[in-house]
Amino acid sequence: MRLSLLTIGLESFTEAAALGGNSLSRRDLFKTPLLILLALSLSELSLIGLWLFEKGVAERRPYSYIIEWVAFWGGAGSEYPRGVAVDGEGIYVAGSTTSYGSGREDIYLLKYSPSGELLWSRIWGGSSYDFAGDIATSKGNIYIAGLTAVSGRAWSVLLSYDSDGVLLWARVWRGVEGTSGRAVSLDEAGAIYVSGYVGGLPPTPTSPFLLKYDPEGFLEWSWSGGGKADYCWALALDGGIYLGGTRLVQSLEPHRPRKTEFFLTKLDYGGRIIWSRVWGAGVENYCWSLTSYRGRIYMVGFTQAPSRAADVVLLVYDEEGDLKSSCILGGDYEDYAWAVAAGGDYVYAVGHTLELGSSDALLIKFDLDGAPLWNMTWGGAGWDLARAVAVDGDCVYVAGLTYSLDNGPQSFLLKLRSPNTRSSPLESVVLASVISLGLSIWMFLILFLIRTAGLSTSAALDEPRTQDPNWH
Repeated sequence: MRLSLLTIGLESFTEAAALGGNSLSRRDLFKTPLLILLALSLSELSLIGLWLFEKGVAERRPYSYIIEWVAFWGGAGSEYPRGVAVDGEGIYVAGSTTSYGSGREDIYLLKYSPSGELLWSRIWGGSSYDFAGDIATSKGNIYIAGLTAVSGRAWSVLLSYDSDGVLLWARVWRGVEGTSGRAVSLDEAGAIYVSGYVGGLPPTPTSPFLLKYDPEGFLEWSWSGGGKADYCWALALDGGIYLGGTRLVQSLEPHRPRKTEFFLTKLDYGGRIIWSRVWGAGVENYCWSLTSYRGRIYMVGFTQAPSRAADVVLLVYDEEGDLKSSCILGGDYEDYAWAVAAGGDYVYAVGHTLELGSSDALLIKFDLDGAPLWNMTWGGAGWDLARAVAVDGDCVYVAGLTYSLDNGPQSFLLKLRSPNTRSSPLESVVLASVISLGLSIWMFLILFLIRTAGLSTSAALDEPRTQDPNWH
């Protein structure tokens, strides 16, 4: 637009002289547009700087994430995803299904492309109950920790698949009866760690367990410890082994003989306890997931009391076991967090929010200090719940289940992406200056060529024009 304005200005000056107005000298022809150029350059600088500044601010606004796609999977039964992982080969979702397989409940594994295409699906299980507790990837292989029931007895199971969905091996740990694998993680050497709990639902006594396998799936050692009523749901590796979950403790209130707390235990890589911590804000506190990132441990779950609805909880610990921050979020209705992941400069928690009998999937974004930045909900008319989350660069993957579809509960995978460019105000000003300088140089060259080529034109404006008699 500014180039056309400059052209109109030059044509106007020429037209004025041709119609008998004041003639323009060669100096006027060059000087007047140069003043216009200076004004336009300043205008370009201001407008471009303002636009880039606004762009930089806009890309830091809370709702800068966009939903790229959502994929659904399921059959006539029900599907319940419990883990999502991502690597260079694709996105993987693991959970339990009653729609497929030969048992009452079987483990499923799905692989998606970055564009949301389902590449393959795998089912594993026997004639009874089998379910997946967690999933991890390393060096092109996929690992699923869970539970398998054989002859009425429950055992922890570990499955390994390659990136094409070929089952490499399956390991069932029969060291203690009644074990349930709930989390899996790998160290840099490729060793696989599985954690969970021994026992059943309350009031049955429970205790955490930890297994270490070599990369080929052979058990190196096992550990069991903790309290008499610890439900270990989560595992992370970062300079040590972190186990987290929910602990049942004796309450001082006579009408409520038990209450629950978060627990976090750190072990060395030989299975020896270094320290243990507990946290509780209300009567009932449930930890469901944890992750380690940049020397911090992030735990999520929820807290509630008889007179208060459930609220989301995020705790931040350092490697020494010091609580750095705690955040409790919630509204007038029920809010739950089931999983946490970290990447870039942010932490993400997922769960669901319950209002008037309807539930929507919930995603909350925190900074690395545990301060909430924004939250979003997703869902339809039915019950929707986010159960797992993974971060890959500027992409966030959320897995969950939905009852909003006509064919019953289905597994869903949601991909969100944040803008790639994040210009700061200083970057905006510098970039605007460079662009404006480039425009000025470009326009200066154009005017220089106009001046050079227009010397005869300027002279013609100062002298009467005579017609060539030989022109036809």
